[in-house]
Amino acid sequence: MEQAFLRWRLGLFLVFLFSFWLVGVLWMPAWQENSLRHSPRLLIGGMTLLGIGLIGGGLLAVSFTSKGGMFLVGLGLGIAKRLRALGKKNLLFLLVLWFTLSFWVAGDYSWYFSSAWRRLPLVLSYAGLTTLILKAWLSDLSWGRLGLASLLLNTAVLRLSVFLAEVTDYPFSLYWSETTRFYYASLFFSERLYGQRLALPPYDASRALLQAIPFLLPSLPLWVHRLWQAFLWVGISVLTATGIASRLNIHGALRRWMFIAVTVLWFLLAPVYFQLQLVVWMVCVGLEQPFWERRHFRKTLLILGLASIWSGLSRINWFPMPALIATLFYILEKPKGEQPIHRYFALPLLWVLFGSLIAALSQGVYIFLSRAETHTFLYIFTSKILWYRLLPNPTFPTGILPTAVFVSLPLLIWVFWQAKNPHQRLGFWRWLALAMMLVVLFAGGIVVSAKIGGGNNLHNLDAYWSLLWLLAAALFFGKARGEKTAEESPISIHIPRAEQIARAVLLGWLCLELLISALSSGSPRLLYLRNEVESDLRLLEEAIKTANQQGPLLFLTERQLLSFGDPLALRVVYDYEKVWLIMMAMAHNQAYMDRFHEDIRSQRFSLIISDPLRLRKKGTTAHFGDENDYWVDEVASPILCYYEPKKLLRTANIRWYVPRAEPSPCP
Repeated sequence: MEQAFLRWRLGLFLVFLFSFWLVGVLWMPAWQENSLRHSPRLLIGGMTLLGIGLIGGGLLAVSFTSKGGMFLVGLGLGIAKRLRALGKKNLLFLLVLWFTLSFWVAGDYSWYFSSAWRRLPLVLSYAGLTTLILKAWLSDLSWGRLGLASLLLNTAVLRLSVFLAEVTDYPFSLYWSETTRFYYASLFFSERLYGQRLALPPYDASRALLQAIPFLLPSLPLWVHRLWQAFLWVGISVLTATGIASRLNIHGALRRWMFIAVTVLWFLLAPVYFQLQLVVWMVCVGLEQPFWERRHFRKTLLILGLASIWSGLSRINWFPMPALIATLFYILEKPKGEQPIHRYFALPLLWVLFGSLIAALSQGVYIFLSRAETHTFLYIFTSKILWYRLLPNPTFPTGILPTAVFVSLPLLIWVFWQAKNPHQRLGFWRWLALAMMLVVLFAGGIVVSAKIGGGNNLHNLDAYWSLLWLLAAALFFGKARGEKTAEESPISIHIPRAEQIARAVLLGWLCLELLISALSSGSPRLLYLRNEVESDLRLLEEAIKTANQQGPLLFLTERQLLSFGDPLALRVVYDYEKVWLIMMAMAHNQAYMDRFHEDIRSQRFSLIISDPLRLRKKGTTAHFGDENDYWVDEVASPILCYYEPKKLLRTANIRWYVPRAEPSPCP
């Protein structure tokens, strides 16, 4: 009974605390802007939370009386009994709960929850409500376990909901390269959309293929494509996590969903892009134990071949990834025994060679079919490496190397711990192979991350990120087979108290990292005045219509206006898209840049649509300063020599440029 009183008092205190915290989150920004009295919905929402907080505080005070305490205990038992009787119907309550959480994070009020400290009380409040529902439904499980599960599930819902904030009918780009993805996806249908066969996307072909699917249905608006992109992030992340859980054969519904939530958060921390997560899913779902046996040889090669084809359409550092994932499971699940080393590792070596060859062929065939200049695909090898970005810098304040090591340290400690575990005897050669795979992928990811154009997050470490997670998860759930036979293995393993505490610390460390990352992710939903945006859009369309009568047009940016507009009525030059242009500049593709500079000097274009062009160099002391300097030297300076700026839109970071009557002095 005392424990019931204590739980009620703690719960009511948290209701009181979080209600007033959330009122502060909602009202303080409006109070500072002196707009609170002009927002009835905000006033009503805050007053409702205040009422809930005061009720919670009043009940907390009543709980210290004998009758009040008994009343609350009886009330709790009655509610729990009714929820328990509903059984799986409680899932409907959870779905409603998570829908409202998504609304706060991705809806019109997301600006009030745009920082980690503002999102924290929201997540904790929803985690508390989820815990109560789960406890009433699954009364045999401990409060601590249900509380942790609720926190992880709600954190995962928040992290996935962030993608929905980008679903809007705003016609311009939400950030620097947002709508570039939709334009490249449209190139698979260029003849229908643009009236000519254009070269296929020059990078991330697998992602463009997935995002091209809505173009199968003509005339879908931009917001539908944004919704589809959000669905790809959410759906494939959950699908991949579910596939890994299935491969590891995790028992228990709650335990399984906790693992899925943590896996989603881990993959999105880097992040591992959704098109690459599909590779992990294909291998985990396709290769069932024991896939290395002769009777499964053809199926194994088929799965690895399909996954490698997809890797070849993705990125070069993922060429061997399907085979490495298969090798990981092979090493964990198949003891070496008395086999010679070369015989034990012969099959994994075959997989790696086969998969890498298939991936290379896949990319080669795509390059041939793309109708693009072959040498432009070599940009990854010719762009320079900015080693200083490995350490703290303006582009990545905590630095690539320290952040990658620190964030993955809980998993690395766990893996090392298992290597020293006397009950986990994989043997020297198996541990060495696992370590070599991680080291090679980590080193490769570090080099790619230091390449100019990247280095503002950990996504180029995605191969290492994925393999480390699979290894740590397999060891955590005891899916590794040691070299001992079943008869030699101990019947039961007692886990010492110190080891239990250490495991809890590592798990807490990992969960804290994932929580902080999720709370800090994404941006609030863009709110705009429709009349002003439509007015700016009309101004831009008028400028385009006038210039179209004088000569070809160049859309450096905002090509979604072509993809979802009427490009057949315009004379458009489809070369020199902004993202690809700066990549060619940084890759020192002189032939490509010389062609661009000649077109600018000859004033080939009657109108250029771009972000506002500036001539200020920033150097290494600014965010993406090196990239900015390349843009200034290779793009902005030549354009401003021969073109003059015109109207700057009020509601978008867009300006158009027209030929100068007399070129300005140029370097």
